[in-house]
Amino acid sequence: MKLEGIQSHLLICNGKSCMRGGADHVTNAIRTCIEVEKLTSTVHTTRTLCNGMCKEAPVVIHYPSGQWFTRMTPETGKSLVHALAANEMYIPHLSHTYENDCFRPYHKPRYND
Repeated sequence: MKLEGIQSHLLICNGKSCMRGGADHVTNAIRTCIEVEKLTSTVHTTRTLCNGMCKEAPVVIHYPSGQWFTRMTPETGKSLVHALAANEMYIPHLSHTYENDCFRPYHKPRYND
């Protein structure tokens, strides 16, 4: 595995709670989507053990952005990969972001009609 050229690293929790929540299916869907979209030279995945967000399982963490995504499914995993391919921010399952030297809960903007 060469890291040269990798732009995104997805850490996919495969701890006990995440596995019970379908993390294996999420992992497979993400990895298959990366292959189908021909992103293997720019997106790398790593299965991790528990990341401590068990009540929000399954969890996927994106680096270098430091974004945490919770309650992921195979479908939302594929959507995350598509967003990375398009260089877009994936919002639907975004839980935490890295801002001002620490992680903070993500609060979706509210718009006044």
